[in-house]
Amino acid sequence: MIITFLDESKQNKWLGFGGILIDSSKLLKFDRTFYSTLRNHNVPVNEGSSDDLKKIEIKWSLNNGWIKENLRADAKVRLYVDILNLINEFEITLISSEFDLPESRNFGYSEEKCRDESYIYLYERIEKYCELNKQTAFVIVDQETDPKTNLKRIKENYNLIKQGTKYVPLNHIYGHGFPISSYMHPGSQLADLIVGITTAFISNNQDKYAEQHWKYLKGKFMLLDINTPQRYGLCGGPKAFVKEWAYSQGAYTWPNASYRDDYDDDYDDDIPF
Repeated sequence: MIITFLDESKQNKWLGFGGILIDSSKLLKFDRTFYSTLRNHNVPVNEGSSDDLKKIEIKWSLNNGWIKENLRADAKVRLYVDILNLINEFEITLISSEFDLPESRNFGYSEEKCRDESYIYLYERIEKYCELNKQTAFVIVDQETDPKTNLKRIKENYNLIKQGTKYVPLNHIYGHGFPISSYMHPGSQLADLIVGITTAFISNNQDKYAEQHWKYLKGKFMLLDINTPQRYGLCGGPKAFVKEWAYSQGAYTWPNASYRDDYDDDYDDDIPF
């Protein structure tokens, strides 16, 4: 089974929604290694207390907590780099959908519409990844603060998965997106870093802090069989900008030159901008 953790980030008038795919057989070791990494950086980890875990939650944008209060900027970077290196160690695949909100509104795409489209794009890619790898996906999402919004998202997810999208039946995804409290799940915290870094950097290429973390994401975004329309793991709108940005910033590892030369935008033709 493939476990997918998804989270949302809103920065510089861009909306990002993305995260990670990890094989379930590696998940427990990943969790243990994640907490060991925190301990190696002198973060006081107490896995036996959810309240204590909340105080040390890893997030791209920290408003409070032990890490913000106790780690200097350089120490925090070293910690985050070691966490991002787990992507390689556990053969984790990255996906993200990114929307420029002001540009989207010019074409009738509200923030909620961009969010809905992000679910569609990411679920199509999760589906195709599982289909090609003969796997089933279990999707975990960071829960909404408002219980009514949380329930609304669950229902929308359920309907989407049962009905499928315009192009793809979602036969390899179980149930719906399951909301959780991210501070209790290392996978969700890594997803927060992935979408946070990606959204920060695509929305501002002058962001040196995001750039120094982005290099650990380069080449790790989903890239599927050349005959699969939903093969690119970084999508969104404006589609031409997102496409070119992903290419120029090295989001993918190309298996050969012909594959790279065939890089196109047929996966998001429905985006009108």
